[in-house]
Amino acid sequence: MANINIEKAFVTDNKSVYLYLSMNGQGLYIPLYQRDYSWDRDNIIQLQEDIESGISRIVNTQDEQEIRFLGTIITLVESNREKIYPIEPQIVPSRVEVLIDGQQRLSTIIVFSTILLRNLFDIKEKLNKLHCEFFDEINDIYDFWEDKLKVIYTVEIRRQSKPKIIRGNRDFWTEKESSDKAYKSFVSFYLAKFIESYSDNFNKPFKPTAENIGKNLFTNFRTMEKWISETVRKAHLKNEDFPAALSILDKFNRIDLLNDEREAIVDFIKENDFMTNKISSCLCEYIQVLSVCHYLLERCCFTVIQPTDENWAFDMFQSLNATGTPLTAIETFKPRVVNITNDRVQGFKNSKNEEYFNKIDQLFEGIDSAQIKNTRTKDFLTSFFVAYNGQQVSSHFSHQRKSLIDAFEDRKDTDEMNDFRKKSEFIEFLGNYAEFYRSIWLTAEKNMTAPFPLFNGYADADLASMLICFLRACNHKMAITVLGNFYDSIQRNRFGAIENFINAVKAISAYYFLWRTASSNAGLDVTYRDLFKTDDKSWKFENGLTLNELKEHLKCKLAEKQILQKTDWISKAKDEFKYENAPNEAIRLGLLIAAHDTIADESRQGLIKNGRAGISNYLCLNQWGAEDLLTIEHIAPQKNDNNWDENIYENKLFQSIGNLTLLPQGLNASAGNRPWVEKILYYKTVGEKDPAKIQSLKTIAQSMNISLNETTISLLQNSKYSGHIEAIARLNQNDNWNKEMIENRRDNLLDIIWEKVIRWLS
Repeated sequence: MANINIEKAFVTDNKSVYLYLSMNGQGLYIPLYQRDYSWDRDNIIQLQEDIESGISRIVNTQDEQEIRFLGTIITLVESNREKIYPIEPQIVPSRVEVLIDGQQRLSTIIVFSTILLRNLFDIKEKLNKLHCEFFDEINDIYDFWEDKLKVIYTVEIRRQSKPKIIRGNRDFWTEKESSDKAYKSFVSFYLAKFIESYSDNFNKPFKPTAENIGKNLFTNFRTMEKWISETVRKAHLKNEDFPAALSILDKFNRIDLLNDEREAIVDFIKENDFMTNKISSCLCEYIQVLSVCHYLLERCCFTVIQPTDENWAFDMFQSLNATGTPLTAIETFKPRVVNITNDRVQGFKNSKNEEYFNKIDQLFEGIDSAQIKNTRTKDFLTSFFVAYNGQQVSSHFSHQRKSLIDAFEDRKDTDEMNDFRKKSEFIEFLGNYAEFYRSIWLTAEKNMTAPFPLFNGYADADLASMLICFLRACNHKMAITVLGNFYDSIQRNRFGAIENFINAVKAISAYYFLWRTASSNAGLDVTYRDLFKTDDKSWKFENGLTLNELKEHLKCKLAEKQILQKTDWISKAKDEFKYENAPNEAIRLGLLIAAHDTIADESRQGLIKNGRAGISNYLCLNQWGAEDLLTIEHIAPQKNDNNWDENIYENKLFQSIGNLTLLPQGLNASAGNRPWVEKILYYKTVGEKDPAKIQSLKTIAQSMNISLNETTISLLQNSKYSGHIEAIARLNQNDNWNKEMIENRRDNLLDIIWEKVIRWLS
């Protein structure tokens, strides 16, 4: 009996995406029995998040060892050409690899490479049209990346570019047949059409549709294209999730990106404001896309396994997929906690650590989808580590798990029981944070009608509950980092913890509101990480974050932003507190704040003033979720139909808070682009206290020469009285809703809003 040489049974190698897919003459063949391309949008988003978090990690830590493992590829090198069917014998790549496992991610990466190349081409052409002085260098960079990207999606056969990947019994490499006949599978057909389009410099671009490349691939294509165009290319403008060009140039090896130092280009970007200089903005786009190219090709990698026997290949495939749903970082961390608890006390069962960990497990109860579970784990741990020590943790499994283990093991003492106590305190904090995330944050919905039970019997319970709903509706996840800390203090029974929690909700809401109504989101997240970094602060989670520490930090950051003083905030809010800039929920909150305990100012037409306390409560859950206050209405419509003062549309004054109000959804749609003479009737009806007058709507409308249909009449008659619109409703059809009126109302609202909001921070 012959001896089996196990060492030679499998050829295993770790390779970057580029090293693997750039092998000479390599064609990938998906055998007939493999399922069709089936990756969904969740898979695409996970890949994008992996790339995004990896690039962010390099920018934030300058980690030269940063790589992203994309899984295992199992292939067989096929030497028998008869197994490649159908076939043109002369047009077969010199190295055909049959894909046993990995076709989904490889197909996606190959398609993604075409999207990257097309975006680089588009930016290059924009720079050419702008007569960029560095265009020769831009072209050199493009040529460098063109060569690298083309080998990802093509295989050269007899000096012709063909799709890198084909599907057995559906496609075949050919020089005789048209792409329509040769490539029937969606991925290969798309690649063939892209290659044709590219060879013509996109003068006749191929336009993918759900019909010609399939609904699934088309959805994924659109998701990847949208991410590149709206997140990556605009990162220097938004600066929210994806790193901007200057940060990338600062921390990446420029030769990796630009194939040279390119000092002139780098200096130009640093010296020119991309907001006013189109060339600088395009160069930023170029750098940001290049960072994705570099990270995907050079830092993303596979373990490539090539069994020497086909049966062994399938044994390997079954073995790697037998475990089912992958575990999360938290699930793989839990055994460490169980083991140390078993070692130090009477066992994990019924211990405090089990109680704490049950709170963590409850955060994931009822989740069947592995993707949803992974996303929640990522979101939770990303937030948690900011709250713990200001650390920015990658969404990648290995980084999350390492961060948990390092934080846990760092809680140490030479005394064994003190060591265990410190480690248990960490698990307690993690559990309490998870409980806040589940029982407060995830349950804060617009349709809440009663305050959180936690606040029962406390002043401002309704307001605090409403503001948590506001923060959640704005997706202001950084609020969790602060509120999770104050919730932990409640669970540890610290003195005044619930009152402090309520006041922290108000402070964070004021901070976010003032920032986002006077500025973009850029830089906001960093201010929270600065709060929790412990290098030069006395704060530690065991002692709890104090309300004074929080408020002083927030006020300091607003001062740095030059919006801590009333005149400064109002000056900026005049330009930024607009429908197109501020989050819609911030606009809704601002209008509710302005309506709270205010009355019409009889001495100033269309304006309001403070009334006595309790006269009109708009800062409560019932008003936040009220259907009559759900939609934002432009008084002068967004498009002028020649019925409105032209000056309103200069500098987009029509988007200003002074031109906005709240209406029921149906009525908002009905009001639409109606002229002032008709809109004022709507407002008078909504602001009318006397039901008898509302019943005579037809008569009132006729007296104003307005014809109302029955649907509009029904909407008006069923709308509830809303005092917030009473000041406007006092105007008449002959009054002029003009630039002066909007500016006066804007200044009036900003003044009242500031005075109320700033108290939440005092």
